[in-house]
Amino acid sequence: MSRRTIILLGCGVVAVVLGSLVLVFGRGGGAEATSPQVTVVVATEDLAPGTAADEAVTDGRLQVSEVDADDVGPGAIRSAAELSGRSIGVAVPDGAQLVDTDLVLVPLRGSTVAVPDGMQAVAIDVPFTAGGAGYISAGDRVDVLGLLDDAPGGRSTITVLRDVEVLDVSTEVAPRVASRSASQASTTTTVATATPASLTFLIAVPEGDVTRIVQAAGFHRLYLSLPGAQAADPGPVVSDVELVGRP
Repeated sequence: MSRRTIILLGCGVVAVVLGSLVLVFGRGGGAEATSPQVTVVVATEDLAPGTAADEAVTDGRLQVSEVDADDVGPGAIRSAAELSGRSIGVAVPDGAQLVDTDLVLVPLRGSTVAVPDGMQAVAIDVPFTAGGAGYISAGDRVDVLGLLDDAPGGRSTITVLRDVEVLDVSTEVAPRVASRSASQASTTTTVATATPASLTFLIAVPEGDVTRIVQAAGFHRLYLSLPGAQAADPGPVVSDVELVGRP
């Protein structure tokens, strides 16, 4: 093999090596330049529990920011739209990414329930169907019936209270409670929910009948009826002895 041929072969090998190096480093630089970025919501100052998320976005205490995909925390909120109608449920430190367990729904009630004079507001839980299956609402007047399993002479249905005003009806879900670790990740989450098969009624009860409705709710099954304007009289309200179900 001539000297000229050896030189040409050597130059070819060098060219191949250099080309490979350029290709490898070029790919590395390109990957770094195109590293995926994602949006997250970040606190710009310490946020206390009870802070309205919408207001914090408006005044800049919460801002949408871009971070590397590898830096996104578990459950991070990705847009301000996810904050609508929610509030901060735990303390969120300055610079932390907002995560889903930091948020709770804003309570449905915005005002105090007005209790009529001479009445007391009493809350009772009634199964969904027995509570009117969703057709009874605040402002309606209902009769409260009791289903007694241990009444004298056997089972019976009695009238506990008549013409009771419904102040409120609730199937509201209790807020979630979360704790945040030093690394900003949520470590403990407890979600309490109302039983979907039941309704909670807040009713206005005359002061002298409070113990009666409490006793009925505690020892018997309740049923609510929604009488019409010309409904027949359901019968006299039972005595305390009959309500207890013992002679």
